[in-house]
Amino acid sequence: MIHTNRANHRYLIADAKRSLLHGSADDRDRAADYYDEVVAAHTDPDDFQSYTHDELDAHSVAIDALNAAFDSMTAAFSALDSSTENYSTVAALYKAYCDIQVFATRAYSYAAECAMIASLDQQLQTAKDEFELTLLQTRMTNPREQNPSAVRAKAAALKARIDCDIAEAVSLQEKATLSETRGQALILHAKSSQAIAEEILERSGSNI
Repeated sequence: MIHTNRANHRYLIADAKRSLLHGSADDRDRAADYYDEVVAAHTDPDDFQSYTHDELDAHSVAIDALNAAFDSMTAAFSALDSSTENYSTVAALYKAYCDIQVFATRAYSYAAECAMIASLDQQLQTAKDEFELTLLQTRMTNPREQNPSAVRAKAAALKARIDCDIAEAVSLQEKATLSETRGQALILHAKSSQAIAEEILERSGSNI
């Protein structure tokens, strides 16, 4: 559940920030108020952190386990005879299970989207670092530079960090893309089962 909550919280914060930064001028005050409300509602510092490889991997493992359990539950429910006593009660319980699955898989999709944002933010920072590297390289060739060795060392360290950051950002972007695709497929699967359960309850005259 911690992965689901974390994804939902980070997505809400990211969405509020996006509305604030990219909303129209007419909506700016409302977006600012909404952003302040969202930020005030989240007191855990981790909710404001960017997604990492390890976090997305851990969420992926958790959602795979949850989906396996859901498939087992679906198979058991499908094998149940509709004439069984209290079948509508079982169907209502299965519908509740489907609701939880939809909620969890949607959160996983949110996690993937937030990881994509983290990757793009990292790539933006890398672009800024590359500009700084260009300035350092210019200084290295300047005959008036008083300490070219120190500048050269600083440029080499920055170049190494940039190469590492680029590789990490690209890897996270690829992983986020795959997770987003899988998340959408899991949502559709859960919603399909949810619709079946709703139809059964409607036929049986039960209230959802």
